[in-house]
Formats: sequence, C-alpha cells, structure tokens
Amino acid sequence: MNKVLTLIYVLFQLCTTIQKNSTIEGKVTDLKGESLLFATVALYQNGILIHGIETDMDGNYFLSDIKPGTYDMEASFVGYATQKQTGLIIKAGSNRVNFQLSDDAVLLELGVEIKAYKVPLIKIDCTTSGSTISDEIRKLPTKSVHEIAATSAGISGEEGSDISIRGSRSEETVYFLDGVRVTSGRKESKKPKESGHSGLVTAGEWNDLNNWEKWSELLKQDEFKNMNKYWGIHTEHRYPVFMANENHDPIQGVSVFLKNNKDSIIWSAITDVHGRAELFDMSESPSKNPVLQYQYGNTKNKIELRKKNKEEGTNITIKTGCKSTSKANIAFVVDATGSMGDEIEFLKSDLASVIENVESRNTNVAISYGSVFYQDKGDTYVTRAQDFTTDERQLISFINKQNAGGGGDFPEAVDSALLHTLNLAWEDDAEVKLIFLILDAPPHFEHIERYKNAVIKAAKMGVKIIPVTASGINRETDFLMKFTSILTNGTYTFITDHSGIGGNHLAPVHDEYEVEKLNELLVRVINGYVYSTPCEQNTVTHKNKDVAIHPNPTKDVIHVEASDRNFKNVDVISSTGQLLIRINETDKKKVRINIQDFISGQYFVRITYDDKIITKSFIKMD
Repeated sequence: MNKVLTLIYVLFQLCTTIQKNSTIEGKVTDLKGESLLFATVALYQNGILIHGIETDMDGNYFLSDIKPGTYDMEASFVGYATQKQTGLIIKAGSNRVNFQLSDDAVLLELGVEIKAYKVPLIKIDCTTSGSTISDEIRKLPTKSVHEIAATSAGISGEEGSDISIRGSRSEETVYFLDGVRVTSGRKESKKPKESGHSGLVTAGEWNDLNNWEKWSELLKQDEFKNMNKYWGIHTEHRYPVFMANENHDPIQGVSVFLKNNKDSIIWSAITDVHGRAELFDMSESPSKNPVLQYQYGNTKNKIELRKKNKEEGTNITIKTGCKSTSKANIAFVVDATGSMGDEIEFLKSDLASVIENVESRNTNVAISYGSVFYQDKGDTYVTRAQDFTTDERQLISFINKQNAGGGGDFPEAVDSALLHTLNLAWEDDAEVKLIFLILDAPPHFEHIERYKNAVIKAAKMGVKIIPVTASGINRETDFLMKFTSILTNGTYTFITDHSGIGGNHLAPVHDEYEVEKLNELLVRVINGYVYSTPCEQNTVTHKNKDVAIHPNPTKDVIHVEASDRNFKNVDVISSTGQLLIRINETDKKKVRINIQDFISGQYFVRITYDDKIITKSFIKMD
C-alpha cells in the first residue's frame, strides 16, 4: 500500500512539474516589420545557453519545456545588429518575446558605402529605338507588331508606320514573330553607344531546371555525388509549380508555400511572369506528403502533394485576368577583388552595353537598376553599392568608377554582398526581380549558412539569382552557383575561353551549350525574364496560318504542321530564348516533338524556311 501511495505521489509531482513548464514564442523582424527567416534565437540563464533555435519562413520561433524563471534572450541575423533582452521573467504557461533588429550598426561596422539617387519613376525622354542586331534576334518572343522595337535588337518602328529590321533587304528573309509579319526596310534608327571592349567576352548558359533529368544524373556520378553534402544544399525534393488562368495565360505574383506535416512553412516563392515557381524541401527529414499553399488576392487554397508532383509538377488554374510586365528591378553584383582584374574592365564594358540595349528594347517597362561591388574584410571596403534608379546613366557612371583590388585569399564576402543587395529598395509591385552575380570565388566556408540564408530569402522575395562565373572558380564553386540558380528559379551563365580574354575558365560539366557574346547573352536572358505573355486584348488579329501547332496546351508531344511546303529547321526554345531542341533539315511538312520531360510552362517553336522564320508559343501542362 505504501508503494502505491509513493508512486501516486511521484506521478503527481511529475504532472505538477510538467504543468508548470513554460513555452516561449515570438517573431523576429527588421525595423520595417519584415520577417527575418532563419534568424537565430538563443535563451540563456546565468550566462549558460539553455536553448537555441532558428526562425521559420515567417520569422516565428517556438521554445518548449522551459522552466519558469529569469532568463536572458538574444536574436541575431547576418547583416543586423544582435538584440539582447535581459532579466526576462518567464512565467508558467505561454510567454511571448518579439525582436526587432536594426541593420545600421553592422553596416557601419563593415564600412558599407551606399550611393542613392532620387529620379522619376518613368523617364520622360526615351527616344532610343534600336541597337546592334544579334545573330540570335529571331529567338526573342514579342507581344505585337509595334512592341517589337521595345523587345528586339535592330528592329525599329512607331505606331502607324512600317516596322524595319536593320541590316536586312526587302528580297531576303521575312520574319514572323508571334504570327505577325515584320517587313524589311532601310529605316534609320539610333544606335546605343557601345564601349570599346563591349561584345568581346564570350559566355554560355545552362539551365538545370530545364534539364532536370540530366541534373539528377549528374549528382549521381562519383565525381559530383558529394557536392550537395559539401555545401549542405539538397535539391532532390523539388516541387515545380505552374500557375495560369482559364485562358492558359501564365499568372505572375502568386505567393506559393511548401508546408510540412506540422503546417510549418519550409519554402516560399513567388510565380514569375511565366507562371513558374520552384519549391524545395531541404530539411533533414523531408515530409512524405507535404502541402502546397498558394495565395493570390482573395484566392487561397491548399493542395496535398504526392510523388507525381515532384516528377511532373503541379498545375493550378486561377480565375483572374491577364497582366503584362510593367516594372522590373535588375541588380548587378560584382566581385571587385584583385583576382578579377584581368576581366573586370571587360565586364564593365559589357554591363554598360547590356544596360543600354535593355533600355532600348523595353521602352514599355519601367526598369530600375542597382549594383553592389564587393571585396572582403580587411580590403578597401566590403560592399559598395548604389540603390535602384531608373536613370541608367547614373548606374553606368557608378560601375565605370569601380576598380579591382584587395583579395589575396580564395573566398570573398559573397554572403555580405548578397544580403546587402537584398536590402536595397526592391519594389514590391515589380513583376521582374533579377540579380546577376558576377564572381570568381565562393563565400568563406564559415559563412556558408549566411549565404544559404540569403539565397532562401531571395527565393521568398521572388528574386532570381543568375550567376556569371569568371576565370578562377573551382568545381565546388561551380556547383554552388548551379545550386543558387536552381533554388531561385534562375539560370546559370559562365564566361568561356573562346574570346581569349582573361585567365583560363573552368569548362562546364555540360558541353551542350551555345557560345555567345556575354553582352548579347545577358540581354537575351533579361528580355526572356521580362517578357510576359500578351494579354488577350493586345493579341494581334492578323495571324500567320502557314503553320499549326497542336495540341496547345499539351502534356507530352506537340505536332508542328505546315500548310504548303517543307520545313528547313524546327527549334524549341525556352522562355528566356535558350535553345532546347533543334531538328535540322527536316524536309517534311509535319514534325512530332516529344516534350514529356519538360516542366510545365511557356515555350516557343521557331520554324525556319528558306525565305522566312515563324515563331509561335505553346503551353506545356501536365
């Protein structure tokens, strides 16, 4: 009997102790109230660390099984000053402690130099109507016959007048873009100024998201199978998303979230102008049946994901209208250490050319530019930046004043540069947000978590990171940049040896790429990300009927059929103008193309005859 009473007493005391234990929850934000994901929250008692945890994707944290008492707490995040709260009395039950971090102290400590300009949102004078024509001009999709001048090099024209392609003759090839005939002519157009070295550097592009099967196989090879463990980045649990309306127009700006079985957000992203978003589960124990949640205006829904959603993606239809691109924010982030000295002058020349050409091709889009140059701690500066401006002359002037210096060791302050860039004045209503990360070295390995946090934050903001790797990188850095482009729904670009400029460049792991001039490649990529599907009210009724594509949308194959004569070439092109499939010398009127391995999204078919070229779009939906 005594043993029973003793047992009851012990159980009673245990239950009493459990009931008296406390929980602490709260949120970590910046001074603007923006959530800080993966911020570190630490709980101390008498100077001893009791608990440590990171905030989730919404900046929230939760600590349990805390004994009531007096504690100290602190919250920290790279790029922000650590905030401490001392003498906190934690009572039994639920307690809430919030943190609001300031970035001023850390930025001053790092010697950050910020240069900002106040300029009108819309430029009053924008008379440039043309630029140097590229050999790949036919890759570029366009909206309507009078918008070609805003999106394509070497093409000019005004409402009510003929459209002209500079350098062509009336008896030569006829171009059809989006089904609209573009006539040749001799109309003069103003050419943007080009720097002396512009157009000399060569480069290539490889988009692993569009070649996912090859990427998965690559990570299984002995030489590369440990790359994900080396960097602590895992992309195998990928969930592609494609959003469209009932007319199959891609929908931009939809917030999508991947949640685990505990309803905690493990990844956030925003659909781009092509309706695409990428979600990843990089947790140590990935959820077997995660949940996709999306929100667009008043529309909010959840979808339980299965294995097929990893393999085929998730297609979602929303009842909404169509919207064309009106704003874009583009940032150039450049490694300015001494190791970049042999190429940075050429890069600056190409950047100036890129900016001028993009402006001349996108007069219907308000584009703001920003830039961050970076070195490393102990150098002249860590980061030197100019905030976003719609006056491209200010940005070009800023870039031309920069020079290479410092460095000495291999890693540099890439993490600080990315975080600084993400803290620039990005516009919430900009449909396009791009970072071109130009570098030849990785971040310091001890700061890799900071770097990954910056990449995750970029994905949450809807910012694509497009690395541009220069000479000097090793294979580990090569894969880190590939991981970066994948996680932010971007693409990977790299400078090559074909120009003979700079040191030796690491050969890419894939050899199925086209060598292009760096400035033309960047312009093509930017135009591809800025371009959005024409809205129904802007669709030109004058359609070319020489070629039919069906079914559209399609799940696995497309049939391309000519009405009168055989094709010369048929190409399938990505939304950014990258060649995906080429069928040469078909000598047929009908072609069947298997696109089963493509992820959902918008693509283009380019049909070449001896005397004309026709481009048409189609939607891949699983």
